[in-house]
Amino acid sequence: PGDPNLFCQLGNALAHLGRRRDCEQAFARALALRSSWRTLTSLAEARIVVNDYEAAREALLRARALAPDSQFVKGKLVYVDVESGFYEEAETLARDLATHRGSSIDFVNLGSSLFYLGRLDAAVDAFRKAAAAAPRDAVPVAAEADAHYWAGRRESARVCHAKALALCEAALAGSPKFAPLLRLRASCLAHLGRAEEAVQAVQEAVTAAPEARETASLVAALAGEEASCLSWSRKALVLGVPAVWFAGPEFAAERARPAYAALFKAPPPARS
Repeated sequence: PGDPNLFCQLGNALAHLGRRRDCEQAFARALALRSSWRTLTSLAEARIVVNDYEAAREALLRARALAPDSQFVKGKLVYVDVESGFYEEAETLARDLATHRGSSIDFVNLGSSLFYLGRLDAAVDAFRKAAAAAPRDAVPVAAEADAHYWAGRRESARVCHAKALALCEAALAGSPKFAPLLRLRASCLAHLGRAEEAVQAVQEAVTAAPEARETASLVAALAGEEASCLSWSRKALVLGVPAVWFAGPEFAAERARPAYAALFKAPPPARS
């Protein structure tokens, strides 16, 4: 068979089945038949499924070389840059997209890059613009809450987490098994001190999507469950979750424990 689209579809299916090597071979065949930015973007998305952001970024940079003006490629690259620690590059791209396209996700990505650069007030401003563009979306409101939390503004964080939780609950009424919302709901509950509900919510999230392990570690940290936090954090790192995710004040008490700190001094855990 010589249809690159079929090999691309096969690669996507194999990625979701966890068959990484077969997935890469399918995309290599698709690209050998026809090198296109769409195929490279699909390859990047397949690599994102397994949290290999470094390899996803490589594919997206190749895609951008073929389609330098594509806002779709730029948007994907911003997300991957944030996840892989290229915050300055992410800010530049996200600011360009926010200026010329101005969607909610563009402002969320801009806010996320500013957040990890430590420019928390600027991040709050970007997240508020994202919320104004999509008033029913819980994501930018929860992101603003996190920025306030990291800045030490706990009352502002509490107000935003409560609002984000309400938006989550409303959205989940129509899509009760949507994994990103389940994760967000668990995080909001944990930040609001509703530990028992948060634990139940994160169990639902992990059942729906195993990549929710980093949210489980956050819930455990805020609930003061030392052993559980250690276990979930280790599993999240194995999945490729960036270490910066654990750098916030939620994990301050855990980072003071030698066993937990050792997770970040050792070489990256091997993937299964």
